[in-house]
Amino acid sequence: MEGFETHVVDSLIDDHRYILQALDVLEESVELLAQGRLPPSTVARLARFLEEFADGCHHAKEEAALFPCMEARGHPFREGGLKRLTCDHGVARYLLRGLLLELEKLERGEGSVERVKGYAARYVELIRRHIDYEDLEVFEEARRLVAHGEMVGEAGRIDRETGRDRLIDEFYRLRDEVERAGG
Repeated sequence: MEGFETHVVDSLIDDHRYILQALDVLEESVELLAQGRLPPSTVARLARFLEEFADGCHHAKEEAALFPCMEARGHPFREGGLKRLTCDHGVARYLLRGLLLELEKLERGEGSVERVKGYAARYVELIRRHIDYEDLEVFEEARRLVAHGEMVGEAGRIDRETGRDRLIDEFYRLRDEVERAGG
């Protein structure tokens, strides 16, 4: 996990940078879909990226490493915001599943662009609010509770197991594809 030797939070903030970019691309791709300039399959690939990267990689680092460590150090799960964040992760999974199912229906000529827009908009709003809360409140507390270098190995293991670098490369390809469609 090169570059993140100082604190596990640095890795999570770096993930946020990619996730926020992906949310922008998701919004653009849904608009292009509505205009008939992008197929549902491309939007679905972007949703799967978010599913694998934001949930499979980023949320896994939080739920399997950071949050349990913070709780063990006295940060309360319920009152300390960790419960809220964990619940947000579940809602995000639900919204992405709904988005993917609607895109599959749309691919078969049965779905609704309006429902796709609805799922995407709710997901984007949730994740942006979620990231703001983490960056402004939870990660500051994490820096106080978790020592430099601690949990970095665990975060690196999760990154390797989930194929973080491969996922980022795929995101760049998708972003370029959406940009070309937007002309």
